[in-house]
Amino acid sequence: MVGCAHMIRDEAVTEALRGVAADFLLVDMQHAAFGLESLQRTLIALHPSELAVLVRIPSNDHVTIGQMFDLGVTGVIVPMVNTREDALAAVAAAKYPPDGIRSWGPRRVATFHGDAASYALSANDSTLIIAQVETQEAVDNLDDIISVPGLSGIMVGPADLAIS
Repeated sequence: MVGCAHMIRDEAVTEALRGVAADFLLVDMQHAAFGLESLQRTLIALHPSELAVLVRIPSNDHVTIGQMFDLGVTGVIVPMVNTREDALAAVAAAKYPPDGIRSWGPRRVATFHGDAASYALSANDSTLIIAQVETQEAVDNLDDIISVPGLSGIMVGPADLAIS
């Protein structure tokens, strides 16, 4: 897969990215000045687009993870996943019961699927959750992390891993 990192909060730039030959767009909310409102404007500027939108969130927080999917992102990249428990928490935050703890609130994203009922049927199967491996502790626990059901993959954070 080929992706493009997006760190500029400008709708004109985002609209231009709709035409790139890429599979996904990575929005960095951990190290760039993206907030919820600028992310929502980015998603609106991308629509309609076939680009999957992955967001590197600031922390492994269940409220933030739910908000990302409620806004309509394809997946989240969760930083500093060091243990199986960290990965389990991230997956649970992205899934509706009985598979997780995500609360219902996809008013915006449900419209992309036609209606809320259609979205509810597909949401748990269509969320991507990527654990960012950035510490020696995470490397030591890698087998346990990647064995978590519902985890879509890992992304290595080479800079943080190097200083770890």
